[in-house]
Amino acid sequence: MRNFLYFLLLAFPSGLFAQADDINISAAFTESIELRITTGGDISWSFTTINDYKNGFLAHKRMVEYEVASSVNFSVQCQITAMTNANGDELNLGNISLRPGVKDEYLGDRGSRWEWSEGDESAYTTNHKGVTRGDIFFGDKLTSPRTLVVPGPTGNAGDFSQNQYVFMIGMGAKGHIVDNGLPPMLDQNISPGTYTGTIILTAIPETL
Repeated sequence: MRNFLYFLLLAFPSGLFAQADDINISAAFTESIELRITTGGDISWSFTTINDYKNGFLAHKRMVEYEVASSVNFSVQCQITAMTNANGDELNLGNISLRPGVKDEYLGDRGSRWEWSEGDESAYTTNHKGVTRGDIFFGDKLTSPRTLVVPGPTGNAGDFSQNQYVFMIGMGAKGHIVDNGLPPMLDQNISPGTYTGTIILTAIPETL
């Protein structure tokens, strides 16, 4: 019995005192940018008549809408990959004309939150069906990234609802491609087939 009591006296005190320790937690956040296309992610043109080859398709016929949410100021860049058919024939990207734009309800932010970059041809700022358009960028000048939108003096960081943009894409538009030094598509001896490529939009952080 004496030995039994001695064991209890040694073991029992370990349950008499509570002990605590701290766990350190932390969370680190870096800048975040998300660009997403909301309308018009697939664009196609079908050349079926002589008139299509002569006059092409104006940019405002194909419109893409996109938006950006960013914790920092940002610019938007555009790049176009080669357009080839199943036989490996390549379409001259100079036939593509791209115009950045914005719906009129967001035009008031131009010059303060954001601004367009200068394009290949100053087409003046014009309005078409509630969308105001900037300069023309030609596809053969977009094989490397080019900037379409830059932050304005007050900065353009914000959520999707604050950064709503569009751009319009034309193919073979006669007036545009002639200005770019190309003949009408009818005179380009284009091999038959479906030519496919990709337009890449990228939002990147900027400092004012």
